[in-house]
Amino acid sequence: MTHLKLTSLLVGLLVLLSLIVVAKFDQFLRQKFQPRQSATGLLAYLTIILLFIFIYTFLVTFTISHLFPVAIK
Repeated sequence: MTHLKLTSLLVGLLVLLSLIVVAKFDQFLRQKFQPRQSATGLLAYLTIILLFIFIYTFLVTFTISHLFPVAIK
């Protein structure tokens, strides 16, 4: 397998594994805040999810860029 294909496969696996963590975290938050029961729970749930999306995106991008650095000319 070429280096580019292996890198693409590893990045894909990293994203899939991190999505398992996201799904478990979402399940935990739904049980804790019960967003369908009250407006306060919904607001707290949405606030935490929005913050989590920003942190998750940063961490995945940071991890991928450090594991697979691109040569700068």
